[in-house]
Amino acid sequence: MMAKSGKVLVLAVVTTLCADVAQAFQFRAGESVDGNFDTQLTLGSGMRLQKQSPQLVGDPTVPGANTAVSSNGDDGDRNYNRYDLFTTSLKLTPELLLRFPDGYKFM
Repeated sequence: MMAKSGKVLVLAVVTTLCADVAQAFQFRAGESVDGNFDTQLTLGSGMRLQKQSPQLVGDPTVPGANTAVSSNGDDGDRNYNRYDLFTTSLKLTPELLLRFPDGYKFM
């Protein structure tokens, strides 16, 4: 099994290489209309970089917990350890621009 520092390195390299990919296609429709069709593919992820903190947990059964806050207010502090991924997103953004005579544009 890969060490956590190795996972972090692999994730950093993959995110850097694949973080933002864009493609464009230009076209002309007849004599009067031309345009661009652009797409952008974005990959993102979130990783916890700090250790769990008992100060963020309101559970009185946890040693060192901050019982002045609600146990619902810990935002999942006990659910994720250091270097755990807590979110990943993949987004595709298409964009169409049409240019008409007399300077009119439609996006």
